[in-house]
Amino acid sequence: MKKKPVELAYLLGLAWLYMPIALFLILWIRWFIAIPVLVLSIIAIVLFFRKHKIAPVKITKKFAIFAVISLAIITAWCAVCGVGGFFEQAYDWKKHNVLLSSMSEKPWPVRYDFGSDQGVLSYYIGGYLVPAFFGKFLGFGAAQVVMLIWFSFGLFIAMLIIYKLFGKNKPASMLLIVASMVLFATFMSPLAGIYRYWFPYKDGTMGIAGVGSHWFSEDLRVQYSANSIAMSFVAPQIVASFVAVALFLSRRRQYGSWILIAAPLILHSTFVFLGIGMVMVFAFLFDLVSAKGERKELWKSIITLRNITAAIIAVILVGYIACNLLQPKPESAKMGLELLNYGGRKWAFVFIHASWIIWMLLLRRKERKNTTLLSAAICLAIFPFIIMGMYNDLCMRASLPALNIFCFIVAKNLIEEWKRDKFYTHVLLGCLIFVSLSSFGEVMMRVKHTFEGEVPDYKNIDSAVFLQSEDFVKYQYIDWSNSKLSKFLLQD
Repeated sequence: MKKKPVELAYLLGLAWLYMPIALFLILWIRWFIAIPVLVLSIIAIVLFFRKHKIAPVKITKKFAIFAVISLAIITAWCAVCGVGGFFEQAYDWKKHNVLLSSMSEKPWPVRYDFGSDQGVLSYYIGGYLVPAFFGKFLGFGAAQVVMLIWFSFGLFIAMLIIYKLFGKNKPASMLLIVASMVLFATFMSPLAGIYRYWFPYKDGTMGIAGVGSHWFSEDLRVQYSANSIAMSFVAPQIVASFVAVALFLSRRRQYGSWILIAAPLILHSTFVFLGIGMVMVFAFLFDLVSAKGERKELWKSIITLRNITAAIIAVILVGYIACNLLQPKPESAKMGLELLNYGGRKWAFVFIHASWIIWMLLLRRKERKNTTLLSAAICLAIFPFIIMGMYNDLCMRASLPALNIFCFIVAKNLIEEWKRDKFYTHVLLGCLIFVSLSSFGEVMMRVKHTFEGEVPDYKNIDSAVFLQSEDFVKYQYIDWSNSKLSKFLLQD
């Protein structure tokens, strides 16, 4: 039987997502759970390569030059956003550094003993596992550098997957993809500025728009993060989202790989897993509607050994995250789930949704029948109605896959129309630059602080002080309950 070719970039993307999962299964999970899953995974891999082979890769001089330039830009972007610790880091790096240092210095699974409180780390730690593994041998400083390399490599893989999908074998198109990844944002920041002008401060409250690069306003904590803001604050999550979305787009109608792509995100970012899961559900429903007489075949195509194996892994990962979610928590630490009330703020509602609808209108000429884009748009329309967590992390993080889809579709249009319609591509590029101004201004401000020596020390945060600083922090990352589920899943 002739083997089907499979792209190397696709396999590298899966390897990037699953390398932390392998470390987690081997070094965190009890052997009687991990070994059967690893054996099943090996069987699935062997059977896959009996039917597939790695497609030949032609690396021309031009391809190599643009690939190196793209990797350099990606690495520089990650660095100025705080990854690696070479430049000033946003305040969320307190958490990232505490987790990375704990995982580098403590035995796995990571346990904390604060006298009267003992608990085990229970959080989406996928982005930290590979850097921390090296940190065990080389130290926390090396772990930070490895994190920069690891995240840059993940973004580079995502770019290569999209290049293979949309690049038309023109190496220069890599730069357009990278530009879209670095610059993309919704129009929330400029629209928030307009809203602030129309509705100024009242009664000393923040009942108006902020700068828009974070929440729309203090009382409307809706956030569609610019890529540079997400990279500055939640780098482990946006990198995993980029890789998974690139894989999903490359296998858009190969449903037998969808669970395989989504499952590892549970450990990389549970919110991102939820976000891509919603996109997949809506995309599948669109396909079911158009399939008509072939609907049964669509359902059957989901059931593959690789999806089944990934689903089993997903159950283990959900169990691990559930150790934290199901523990008893004080009211001040509960995530909560409620609907956002826009009563009396209709223009805020309009502006928030206009922030992504403008991109839909710009892409409409070629993408009006693109059901993947429509699926992402439905998700972006839903998230602003839901609040979860003190800072509404659900909207900000679960929206990343949908926003990444918009980002890659913008890159696709830039590539396809670059020579055919200069005006249109200049409009898209102009919009990318315009929407990135606020987020890049924030990033460049931290770069300026670095050169001026005005950098807060987020690298040497005492884990005991940070993790016990307030209930919201204390219960977000650690399972203090010593539950039966935790004892069943995790090694001693």
